[in-house]
Order: sequence, then structure tokens, then C-alpha cells
Amino acid sequence: MRVVYIDVWLYRAFLAGLMNAAVLWTTGKILRYPVKRGRILTAATVGAVYLFILGLRRDAAAHSLGGWETVLFFVVGAMMVLWAFPPNNRTKAFRVVLLFYFLTFVTVGLSWGLLCLSGLAAGNWAQAMEFAGGVASWQVLLLNLISLLFIAELGWGMVHEAVWTRTCSIPLRIKIDGISIGVTALVDTGHFLRDPLTLAPVVVLSFPAVKPLLPPKFCASLERLLEGDLPTAADERVWSNRLRLIPLTSVETGSGLLVGIVPEEVGWLCSPPRLIQNVVCGFSRQSFGKGEYQALFPAALVTELMEG
Repeated sequence: MRVVYIDVWLYRAFLAGLMNAAVLWTTGKILRYPVKRGRILTAATVGAVYLFILGLRRDAAAHSLGGWETVLFFVVGAMMVLWAFPPNNRTKAFRVVLLFYFLTFVTVGLSWGLLCLSGLAAGNWAQAMEFAGGVASWQVLLLNLISLLFIAELGWGMVHEAVWTRTCSIPLRIKIDGISIGVTALVDTGHFLRDPLTLAPVVVLSFPAVKPLLPPKFCASLERLLEGDLPTAADERVWSNRLRLIPLTSVETGSGLLVGIVPEEVGWLCSPPRLIQNVVCGFSRQSFGKGEYQALFPAALVTELMEG
């Protein structure tokens, strides 16, 4: 009669679930797909439960995985990914599954290689393999997570981007045409735009991101100007001297004009909160950071606020 230790596989399944969630989250971030925590946790849990059942069956039967079980293992993994990131087409489905398995195999391979190299310092290859096999499960998980972050940073700069976005984002409250909207702005060190009339710094807003928050009539007028139409007499009456056309030069769009407006109020919501004086809000037709932030904030203005 064989003895099967359920608690061992419960522990391994729990660690596997954590690793599944980490790889799924990294996959979504690299491909810039919407990352929904509920779906990721559900998919990771399903993978952990499957590993638990598979481990019990293997110990009870005292044999390794068969051919059909190996295929089922990969099918369950693919289903996890497709549940976490529902595809719109076959190309997206293939891409997300391929990246998930690529990250999984490269991460595990890198971790196992590092463990074996550590063991080689103490003896021959057989001793190195024995050393790698004797490392605690939580230590393997920790090494896997470090390897995953290293691969994501080396291949896609994901860690650097995530840290930069988190540490260099500021909350703003902007009042335009009587409506106050909250946006997240990324501090942009390469952003030096200023209003040519008043030399006021320009906060660039993503028009697609803020359009649902602003009055429809205001958005309709702004959209016409963004298409290249000249201001009408009605625009002049509504906006008076608040309308701005700001010269813009960029690598992507070349030279042009950025449509802007002097807002009624701009609030800096970082501690301590304060109102920003003498600033212009420009509008871009581009989306910033896949929705992670909705505005670009000039770094020079941050310096002015800190010194003030």
C-alpha cells in the first residue's frame, strides 16, 4: 500500500499558483493586454488544482507522466492563458499562449541552470544535480520570480517601465468649461512645451482618454480644431482669449500645432496639494501608456512646484 502525502502537494500547488499568477501577469504586461486580477487569480488557481491532482495521481500510481497526460498538461496551461486574456482572434490567442510558455520555460531553465552552477562549486556534475534537487520549494519559487523579472527586464524593459510609471506619476484635478476631471499624469523629462504668448508650461492631455469626461459641446469644438479646422466666431465667443495654438515638433508627427486652452483650475493632488498657476492644457489625439496615464506633465514644472 502506497502512502501519499497530501500536505506536500498542497504546498507545491500553492507555490505553483503563485508562479502561475506571476507569469500570467508578466505576459499581460509585456503584450499590454488588460490585466484583470480576478481572471488571473482564477486561472492560477485552476493550474494549481490541476497540479495537485496530477501530483496525487503520480504518487498513487508510482509512475511518471504518460503521453496523453503531457498533452493535457499543456492544454490546461493554454486554457489558463486564454481565460486570463480572452483573445479576439487566432493570432492574439497564439501570441499570448506562445509568450506564456516561452516565459515559463526560459524562467525555469535559467533558475535550474543557476542552481546547478551553484552546486558545481562544491563538486562534480552529479553533486550539482543533487544540490539543485535538494533546494527548498520556496527558495526555488523565489529564484524563479527573480529570473522572471530579469528576463522581462532584459527582453522588454518591463520592470524599468513599471517602476518609472509608478514613481513618476502624479494625480491632477483639472477644471475645464465648468467640469472638474481627475487624471494621472506622467512626469516627462523630454517635454518642454510652453505657450508662445505667456511662456506658461503646457500639460498635454490625451483627448481620447478625457473626451468621455468633458462636456459634449466642448469636445465637438475641440475635435474640429484637432482635425485642422480654423476657430469659428462661435469658438471665439465661447473661449474668448483662452484658446491657444502651440507650435509642436516631435519625432513621430514632425512639426505642427497643438490645440490648447487655459483651464479654469489645475490642482496638484500630491502632498501637499496646491493649485498650479499660469498653466495651459494642450490636447493630443494620441493615447498615452495604454491607459496607465492620461497626461504628460513637464518635469520643469515639478521643479518649480518643489522649489515654491
